Amino acid sequence: MFGSTQKSIEQTTVLNKPKHCKSMKIEARVRNHLTLFYMKLIPMMLLLVCLQATTRGYGQTTVTLNLNNSSLENALKDISSQTGYSFIYTRAQLKHSQNITAQLKNISLQDALDKCFFNQPLHYTIEDKYVVVIDKLANGSPLSEQTIDVSGKVVDEKSNALLRITVTTLRSKKSTYTNEKGEFTLKDVFENDILVFTSVGYTKAEIPIDKKTFHNITMKLVIGLLDETVIMAYGKTTRRLNTGNIGKVSSDVISQQPVLDPLSALHGKVPGLVVTQSSGLPGASIKIQIRGQNSLTQGSEPLIIVDGVPLATNNQPVNALRSLLSGGGQIEAGLSPIAGINPLDIESIEILKDADATAIYGSRGANGVLLITTKRGAPGKTMVFANFYTSWSKVPKLPKMLNTTEYLQMRREAFANDGLAPSENPSSPGYAPDLFLWDTTRETNFSKTMLGNAAHSYNGQAGLSGGSENMKFFFSAGHNKDGTIFPGDMGSDRISLSNNLNYSTNNKKLTFQLSTNYSSLKNNLIASSSLNSFLALPPNTPSLYTPDGKLNWQEGGYSFTNPLAYLLQKYNAVTDNLISNLQINYKITKGLSIRSSFGYNSIQVSEKSLMPIASQDPAYNPQGSQTIANSSNKGWIIEPQTEYETTIGKGRLNLLVGSTFSQQRQNVIEINASGYNNDQLIDALSAASFINSTNRFSDYKYTALFGRINYNWRQKYIINFTGRRDGSSRFGPGKRFANLGAVGAAWLFQEEHLIQKILPFLSYGKIRASYGLTGNDQIGNYKYLDMWAIDYKKYQETTALYPSELFNPQYGWETNRKFEISLDLSFLKDRIYFSSTYFNNKSGNQLVNYSLPAQTGFGSIISNFPAVVENKGFEFVLEATPIDIKNFKWSFAGNVSVPSNKLLSFPNLNTSSYQTTYVEGKSLSIIYKLHSLGVDPSTGVFLFEDTNNDNIISMGTDYQVTGKTDPRFYGGVRNTLAFKKIELDIFFDFRKQTGFNYLNAIYGNAQIPGFATNQPTYVLERWQKPGDLSMIQMFTTNRRSAAYQTRSNYRYSDAVYSDASYIRLRTISISWRLPTIVFKKISTNSSRIFVSAQNLFTISNYKGTDPEIQNYYSLPSLRTIAIGAKLNF
Repeated sequence: MFGSTQKSIEQTTVLNKPKHCKSMKIEARVRNHLTLFYMKLIPMMLLLVCLQATTRGYGQTTVTLNLNNSSLENALKDISSQTGYSFIYTRAQLKHSQNITAQLKNISLQDALDKCFFNQPLHYTIEDKYVVVIDKLANGSPLSEQTIDVSGKVVDEKSNALLRITVTTLRSKKSTYTNEKGEFTLKDVFENDILVFTSVGYTKAEIPIDKKTFHNITMKLVIGLLDETVIMAYGKTTRRLNTGNIGKVSSDVISQQPVLDPLSALHGKVPGLVVTQSSGLPGASIKIQIRGQNSLTQGSEPLIIVDGVPLATNNQPVNALRSLLSGGGQIEAGLSPIAGINPLDIESIEILKDADATAIYGSRGANGVLLITTKRGAPGKTMVFANFYTSWSKVPKLPKMLNTTEYLQMRREAFANDGLAPSENPSSPGYAPDLFLWDTTRETNFSKTMLGNAAHSYNGQAGLSGGSENMKFFFSAGHNKDGTIFPGDMGSDRISLSNNLNYSTNNKKLTFQLSTNYSSLKNNLIASSSLNSFLALPPNTPSLYTPDGKLNWQEGGYSFTNPLAYLLQKYNAVTDNLISNLQINYKITKGLSIRSSFGYNSIQVSEKSLMPIASQDPAYNPQGSQTIANSSNKGWIIEPQTEYETTIGKGRLNLLVGSTFSQQRQNVIEINASGYNNDQLIDALSAASFINSTNRFSDYKYTALFGRINYNWRQKYIINFTGRRDGSSRFGPGKRFANLGAVGAAWLFQEEHLIQKILPFLSYGKIRASYGLTGNDQIGNYKYLDMWAIDYKKYQETTALYPSELFNPQYGWETNRKFEISLDLSFLKDRIYFSSTYFNNKSGNQLVNYSLPAQTGFGSIISNFPAVVENKGFEFVLEATPIDIKNFKWSFAGNVSVPSNKLLSFPNLNTSSYQTTYVEGKSLSIIYKLHSLGVDPSTGVFLFEDTNNDNIISMGTDYQVTGKTDPRFYGGVRNTLAFKKIELDIFFDFRKQTGFNYLNAIYGNAQIPGFATNQPTYVLERWQKPGDLSMIQMFTTNRRSAAYQTRSNYRYSDAVYSDASYIRLRTISISWRLPTIVFKKISTNSSRIFVSAQNLFTISNYKGTDPEIQNYYSLPSLRTIAIGAKLNF
């Protein structure tokens, strides 16, 4: 590398490599409304600056010299310090140079050089930011430079040969790249030229040739933000050279969070990605969405690929039976297929968003792609590692329910409002055993009893990594056990194994890569799907146990539901997940290689739900029952590929051609057994009196041919073409294939010589754009076939069939056109990085359920409709290192997304079955409901706006748009402070949104306030007398009362929505790197002990328990505190 230090007399001297400005003031104004005009203006301004700079030539760089018999070398040093240009020469060249006396003020660089080289035996030439000194002939003309053949070998810091390192001469612009042995050769290059070595993932190196014919070069792995390796579709790139939009979450960030599911570690980390938990239970599903909802009724989940293998179930819940996992909030809930993957085995998660990044995946990538890459071995000494932590979790905000005094007041007030007198007579309409037969001084806080406990968890992982240049390995084994906050022994237990082997022959022509990940996750929970089962019990509910220790079921002759019975109704699930991939690569000749990837995924789920006799009221002579479900989800994929790479002109060309063959199968068998007379026999099917069974099977086949052309001209201009022809078995004959593709381009304008002159503080600048077409086939299997179903009513003692779906081969692919433009800037040697992105995605040819006339005997069929959905928005990223001194470093990373979802068009919407669901020009997630006017002050009953003034409140006709549940903006902010061996990491995520509030839980239940069920304390703000202003109507206990009759309207009104915005301290972690003196046998570079906390606090005005989950009767996200260590030996 170059520097200003003088070398020996025969070495080439390079003076003062260009310096950045010492200081810079950046003034930014944040405007409330961002428009596309901003994105258009920046490229125009840059173009004007370039044009202006072109007319100035070198005159913009001025030089002032005060030379008094000074040597030429001192003059060149002075010029270098003022301009930032580097000078290349040998001491022998300056031996006969003449001293200079001159007084020069504010002249151009070229004029200053002309003065210094006047009457000298030397001449000069300018190449980029370098000034090369050249000898003259006797007649004064420049001496023709000698050319030589140069060769060498490039290795990494561990002496491993590096393949495909680009080697370019700075002046003559000749280039090549290294072979599998790390060797290169360049012919006829100037003997005083400079060799430039570049490659993805390595720091750029510049070496003077200095007449040497052979060079040994060692390249260092990149540690910079822009040159960090990023996984893309079928390859690797960097943030610097990428033409697509790829977000990355590294293992360092993932491992800081004590979570079971890797998706939980993505909250707020990547712009454009929304992560929503369904529950605080271990193993609960997590919804992820990239840049909004694209389809009206079909799937909008991104494709998930683990080590090149698509998950057989993608991110859909894998359970077939209902349990407490199914009682999620505003999203489809269940058992997560990702929870089996150990987060500590993950190297990185890449999120592919725009057309350039996703189009090569075709229809599978229409909604974005998540690439999960597990850890690999590295050559060198075998390293043994161990990671472990133990944690404690609690509910940060328990549901607040009425105490006994408040509950009894509610009950008495409800009877009074209904004009009824409470009575202990069962035949009386005012029958109230809780007021007369139960102890009215007794009080049990079921919220605290059932949810107030602490969940204890631990996680351990151990393994080894290492190998040689030809054989690298990584192996780890992990065990995670998560408890729950419920009484009893419940929770999840996971074992995981991860193995990666990489082998290459000595000549590097043949390589093998085998990755295998296996996990077994056991969930032991409650079969009930809602916490409402015990939270709604009256606080004066009788003792839960009889004096002899059995469950109590009645008091005073009145039966009640014992909440402890739910603890006996067990739900057990075992999920075995195997993901394996074998990749074989063979280099046929220089630049040409063939490879094939063979992937397999198997997700097997065994579930059992028990209803023992002991969990039921004996007064009803109960019998036991069980339900068993076995789900098999298997998928395989084979992807042969051919890749060719060569140098054309001054650029590098990469060609990729491949194909995909894959299949996914699902088989589910469900058995219901009932009539057990003894709980000890409940596991035996043969002991059941009645057995019913059902099964379902589906088969999905997918094939494709894809290609990519990438041309990188001098790492300045990059263009990328991708194309794909997809075939899917989900469409009928003649509709199964679609042509998809994209183009992306990038201009690294900081590489322009003029930009470097006028913006010396700019270390990186890139304008990137992409446009492409993707498809969507997430419609389920067999939708085009005529389907028949079994009628359980037999016909003439034989099984009968009836038609359930019509033959419908006419529908085709949904289409998604994606456009994006981005500006990336980096300042002060990459200490400040800023990125702004505008995207606009339009999804058309929508697949919807088209309603049919009743005469057909069928409700609907799948059909394409010319509706268009638009998702657009802005994404901003700011990363900086404000302080980086000897013992202290402060790093900052933040992102914010401002999305917009809109239904641009839907012909004849008002006459379709979607007229009460969507509105043209509005979001797909609009709040299109009755408009609540609160409570009538005179009657105490809910009021709603009569939109059409017909004096009747009607569903649909009185609907109006009052908001949307899409996030208005969201993002995350991370601060990392490092002092000596101590590091503090703080991460907040935030979201501005509207969502379901506590009223949805209250009035979504048939037992509304006033009935014999407990209620949240919010109901105390109810209407009590004429003139009261309230959002809670009068209490009632009569299903025929006016107050009860408004319940159905209230559930479908905008009153059940309110502000659900929040700022959450998602993660805080403090760690201490172990000192070498104390722990000599431990590698202290990465060994540390740590304390971390998850969901420590949330700032929100939300009325409920959790603004993310938005269900009062679902378990909110838990607050977790963990302590552990990461050790390397």
